[in-house]
Amino acid sequence: MNIVHPHPVSWNDIFTHAATSSLSLLGLPVELEPYVAWLSKLEQLTTVPTEHDLRSVPGLKILRFLNNLEKRSTNGVSNPLQFSTSNTKTSSTTFRNAPQLDAQQVMNWFSYWQKIGYVG
Repeated sequence: MNIVHPHPVSWNDIFTHAATSSLSLLGLPVELEPYVAWLSKLEQLTTVPTEHDLRSVPGLKILRFLNNLEKRSTNGVSNPLQFSTSNTKTSSTTFRNAPQLDAQQVMNWFSYWQKIGYVG
């Protein structure tokens, strides 16, 4: 079962928090760029992808899915599917009261990933 967060946050906010966390915890700057520009770079790699490209750029494996997301956008602004969470909110106090994802939670992800050796 997939559950949608009851208080969604934009991808832009999450990635901005991730870039800040990466720099402050790991000293690794992350350059953010518009989704369409990033997708274009992925598509350029697909003309003749090397084995290294396929290993080091996971987005290549889901390019069709990413293109479909782009088709759902309007003037570069994401237009995601909308899911109703009203029944789940009614049934679960925990779900209903879940806080919106924020910078501190993203920082916690990076701290954990660093602790287990996944990054850094």
